[in-house]
Amino acid sequence: MISGKVFDTDKFVWLQARQVYVFSKFSVIYRKELPEQCAQWLNLAKLGADFLAKHAKDKNGHFYFSVTRSGKPITQPFSVFSDYFSALAFAWYSVASGEEWAKKLALDTYDLIQKKKSNPKGQYNKIYPGTRTFSALNVPMINLNVLSEFSEAFGMTDGSIDTVKF
Repeated sequence: MISGKVFDTDKFVWLQARQVYVFSKFSVIYRKELPEQCAQWLNLAKLGADFLAKHAKDKNGHFYFSVTRSGKPITQPFSVFSDYFSALAFAWYSVASGEEWAKKLALDTYDLIQKKKSNPKGQYNKIYPGTRTFSALNVPMINLNVLSEFSEAFGMTDGSIDTVKF
């Protein structure tokens, strides 16, 4: 039976970033139709964006997989998806809020992802040494999604997306 009580206060960064992305994008899409609701969504997005920017990155700029409620790291940044979803979050937060630092963080995060494209999990790769390589579609799929969202968010619908170092 579901009681409605909090069962875990840990924050999974990819999920927190998805929430910032959704609240930010909704506040842009519905700005004219639902201005009061959009202000609330933008406030929620700001809380999440500020938390992620302050607590969810390691010293190299990669986003942890999970942190405590107060922002202490729990799980190393082994998942490139924390980086991808954070890039999406900050891209749309920058559009919703007008905050240039968020756009810069989105683009910087995407650049970091591109530097590790050949080995997205880095030191956390689970492939056994000396065996065949593994080819999955999850990274190319999320990469296309992020490029599409960046194109929409930053107004690059004319094919000029490559001018932003993609």
